[in-house]
Amino acid sequence: MDRNRNKIIDIVVSKSRDKSVYIRMSQRLERKGYKIKILCTDGYEGYASYKLAEKHYITKAETSLVESKNSLIRHYLARFHRRTKRYAKAFDMILNSLLILFHKSLLLTSILI
Repeated sequence: MDRNRNKIIDIVVSKSRDKSVYIRMSQRLERKGYKIKILCTDGYEGYASYKLAEKHYITKAETSLVESKNSLIRHYLARFHRRTKRYAKAFDMILNSLLILFHKSLLLTSILI
């Protein structure tokens, strides 16, 4: 998330929360030309394996924007509701659902502005 512009800059769908997933995403962001000054994450040790930003803060207090997007995902997409039978395991369908949701919300945001 880009906090200043309230914009999603990258999405990763993975079977595991391995540090190699974080490293690949970090390198992809660098190739795209993002210069990240401040990174706020939770306490997962995988984030320390690759230096993506100038400053890295490990705190739950600064991850509220990402958590609000997670809540939006669970609200609008039935496949992400917790403890239900509406659950899809196909990663391509999960990724496509997220891309459609965020594309739609980006269109609505640009219409309102």
